[in-house]
Amino acid sequence: MHIHLVVPGRYSKMRSHSRVARLTMLAVALAFQSSAAVRYDIKAPSTAATPIEVLIVATRTDGPDAVIETHAWVPSSGTVAITEGTWEFNVKSDVLWAPPTRVTLTPFLDLLTIQTYEPSFLDAEVRTQGNRSETMSEIRATLAPLNVPAETLQVTCPVVANVARCITPAGTYDVRFSAPGFAPTFVPNVRLKSKTRARLDPLTLIPGASVVGRVITHMDAGTAGDAHDALVVLTPASSHDSARRSLRARPNARGVFVISGVPPGEYHATAMAGKHSSDAVAIRVLPNLTAELREPLVVARPRLVRAIISPPLDPTGVPWRVSLMRNLSDGAVETYASGSAQADGEWQQEVRTGGTYTLIVGRLDGGRWARLPIQVDSGDLNVPVYAMPEKIRGSVRYGDQPIAAKLHFGGESGVVREVVATVEDGTFEGLVPSVENDEWDVLIEAQVPPTSRTVRQVRGRRTEGVLVFDFILPRTAITGVVVNADGTAAENAIVSISGTASARDFDQAIAEADGTFQLSGLPPGSYRLSAEGFLKQSEDVLVEITEGIHPDVTLVLKPAPQIHGRVVFRGMPVVGTTIEAVRRNGEPVTASATSNESGGFVLFLPDNTTILDLLVHPPGFAVMMARIVAYQNRELLIEVEPSPGALTLRVPRSSNPMLSHAGAVLPVALFDTTSVERGDDRTIVLPAMEHGEYTLCIAASRCKSGQLAPNGTLELAVE
Repeated sequence: MHIHLVVPGRYSKMRSHSRVARLTMLAVALAFQSSAAVRYDIKAPSTAATPIEVLIVATRTDGPDAVIETHAWVPSSGTVAITEGTWEFNVKSDVLWAPPTRVTLTPFLDLLTIQTYEPSFLDAEVRTQGNRSETMSEIRATLAPLNVPAETLQVTCPVVANVARCITPAGTYDVRFSAPGFAPTFVPNVRLKSKTRARLDPLTLIPGASVVGRVITHMDAGTAGDAHDALVVLTPASSHDSARRSLRARPNARGVFVISGVPPGEYHATAMAGKHSSDAVAIRVLPNLTAELREPLVVARPRLVRAIISPPLDPTGVPWRVSLMRNLSDGAVETYASGSAQADGEWQQEVRTGGTYTLIVGRLDGGRWARLPIQVDSGDLNVPVYAMPEKIRGSVRYGDQPIAAKLHFGGESGVVREVVATVEDGTFEGLVPSVENDEWDVLIEAQVPPTSRTVRQVRGRRTEGVLVFDFILPRTAITGVVVNADGTAAENAIVSISGTASARDFDQAIAEADGTFQLSGLPPGSYRLSAEGFLKQSEDVLVEITEGIHPDVTLVLKPAPQIHGRVVFRGMPVVGTTIEAVRRNGEPVTASATSNESGGFVLFLPDNTTILDLLVHPPGFAVMMARIVAYQNRELLIEVEPSPGALTLRVPRSSNPMLSHAGAVLPVALFDTTSVERGDDRTIVLPAMEHGEYTLCIAASRCKSGQLAPNGTLELAVE
């Protein structure tokens, strides 16, 4: 990931309201290393007979401009001194080629390995519509190897006298040529021999926005068709849009299609072949930018997913509500279909696109009773779903006083969850989904006294076939008021409290119209209290909670300093990117933001923040991590990258794994993941990650490292 800090801005804090588990795991993050001599091992091609002298150039990419050059022999080993930050290493030579290697100084960086290759030379005349070739100085070539399990390569080709000159390793590739503001051009099956110059037919680049994707056809179950026979149709999303018309294209022999000259706007893309079609995919096209489908359009005989739910009706005698969620390769999730099951408990849906899905079964008014990951392949699928009810009863007390409360079994975001309310004497009874070990996280909400407290991993006692839960909240309370800097009441401010010894002790309240608030039922101990409003925040206040003593606190909101940034791809804005930042100098404080139509975003972090770990989720691109120095009064510019790889992590079930990449050390719980538990092990899949070196740790001395290639796969396992 390329990150630059370029224009004025400031820093502040905004605590994430869902950060409790994150802060618990952040406490085990390893220390940051500021400078070191990095060892390198530069390897020669297998055909090299004698040592060859090269120039190694290291360029810093995430901070102040810095270039370090060192001469080396191939093969050889040595060291190069770099400071904190992210660096790109390039090998300069007329007789050898090596891909750029990006590294970040971290506690885990031990050895940098650079593999060199004998070069091939590829030339192509570049022609453009619109007479724009005279301003083009370079073009990018993406090489996908054929017939060998190797990573996709990207090279920058200078354009001299309208001829692109590329230096690549030998091999056979499908080549994609692209330049900002032009639709990409694909040349299949290009064979390049070492130390030989090849010349392609002239490339014609078409200016303007475009849509690029791939088509896969399965005309019969398990049988691949010819994607070249398919037709891709791009249709304006609005039927009232008369200014734009439908556009069509046919894929090439590899199933790749390009639709050029697309006016900006919202579209649906569909592929058709014979009597079958793919699912329609929503696409947003921005001016002079290539919109690339993150998933292929799959033309296939529809597969039938049938859920058979037991019992057939929910506890109120109403048919179950069923949702089928599709897990996308970049970690995002979208609703594929939803509806009510039949009275006999059956629900079915035709699915045209294979892949990983999640089936969710719940009550019509919101309770979730089952959540199952399923894999849709070439055949129909019958999914038995068990949503068995469990009888519960119990009571809620504030000290020795019964209180009326609402109990959220499963908390706010549990895999399964249900709400049960008490009556006035504090007792309750009802039905909840049956769960393993009868163990629950339970959110207790009450109006008198004002309470919003999550009791974690509580087990009921089984009595005559009924689970009994008796909740006794400590008779504690904190009262206070939130005011603005001018002394006026801060209406609807969010008040947060977290334990200094354990981040699991966390609560929140909303201030009343007069700014007053009360937090009740927290265990005795030391806590940190703060408040937030729109673009405002208070300082943290330390309080001590004991039974019988009710502290009274005043929290003053002040304007919050801000850090501004933008997310771009080749200079164009990337809309809808989620950015999460974690402060590393001092208490780990998290903030999050989403990029707008111009790619811009605003983060709020403490004013004294100097080091940040970033986690960036750009839609349709690789998820990225980086550690940066937060220079004051500069804009944060994030340049995203394509070609994501899949990262699989295998860890003990009860562990809190940490992942390191590009200097950042973050808990895996921060990521959008697909997780499967088997016995004592847990498999976590991060389907769309930036390429580079990753280190997985479950303790300071229990780590595993590996290199993830663009469009590749990597598995890291720690026992």
